[in-house]
Amino acid sequence: LEILKILKKYDAKATFFVIGTAKLEYLPKIQKAGHAIGLHSNTHEYNQIYKSTTAFFKDLNKLSAKVEKQIGEKVTIMRFPGGSNNTISRNYRKGIMTSLVTKVKTKGYAYFDWNVDSGDASGHNVPASKIKKNVLKQAENKKSICVLMHDTAAKGTTVKALPGILEGLKKQGYKYDQLIKNEWIEPILKKYKFLSYDDLLNVIGFGDISAQKIVNILREEYVKSISGSKEEELLAKMESNKNKK
Repeated sequence: LEILKILKKYDAKATFFVIGTAKLEYLPKIQKAGHAIGLHSNTHEYNQIYKSTTAFFKDLNKLSAKVEKQIGEKVTIMRFPGGSNNTISRNYRKGIMTSLVTKVKTKGYAYFDWNVDSGDASGHNVPASKIKKNVLKQAENKKSICVLMHDTAAKGTTVKALPGILEGLKKQGYKYDQLIKNEWIEPILKKYKFLSYDDLLNVIGFGDISAQKIVNILREEYVKSISGSKEEELLAKMESNKNKK
């Protein structure tokens, strides 16, 4: 929970990809603090989850049920153990990643990879100075970044490195936000010429409702009811609120 305190101090939002053996009782507090929750793996046992697509989704579904039990809603963002282009999965099933990256989308998930690796997984308690240096160096001259960091008993130095990382990234011009499944939102942004996701939320006026629930509402009310009365109601509300701004 020290991480939540640090994130709050720097007004930073993050995404927590969780495993089934983690302290899932913390999830409501994480969500209430305005952070996103994503699925990673129930067991994180590569030899089990990557032996077949059936095994992978069996594992993912178990985790999904555990997370939903804690926060009361389904989570539709995820991160593959090892990333979507990992090679270790070939040891258990050749070509499985090619199949999985397509199938997770058909099942309603959006998966995320990282483009900045903190290196904290390279060993136990990697020096905080090295973690900070890894992140800030890799973040240079990028338009946007997704930083991979871990929170386990053997990663205490990652927490120590976090303040310096947040300060350093801010100096590089970065802002912090959670990951969202945004393909449902983009049509609305384009139609009403909103400048950003935050602008959209202000117009809709959902208050303190979680980002994931907002995404779910938009998906159900806009995309799935593209020609129905629900869409008309939502868009009318948006137009009315926009005119009041």
